[in-house]
Amino acid sequence: MRQCIIILSIAVIAGLSGCSPKLTKYTKDQCRENPSPQVLAAVDDNCMMCHKKDFGTPEEICARKTVIIDSVVNGRMPKFGSLSKEDLLILSKW
Repeated sequence: MRQCIIILSIAVIAGLSGCSPKLTKYTKDQCRENPSPQVLAAVDDNCMMCHKKDFGTPEEICARKTVIIDSVVNGRMPKFGSLSKEDLLILSKW
């Protein structure tokens, strides 16, 4: 039981320190077409825990298209866990 509490505490501390969105240093793309429902669902399922302020609307998600695709294709995101094969395919083909 004590090990579970220690592991959970470490996970919470890591989560709180790791979820500090720093997308302000990336330029926003011009949004040409809003993301599909599948892209929105993949972003919601995998990104919103840490990037809720960055991806509040479909237009904001669209404006970050380049950094989202680059981050998931190169394995930098999601920081905690991994994408399903289906979500990786959806985002990489977006």
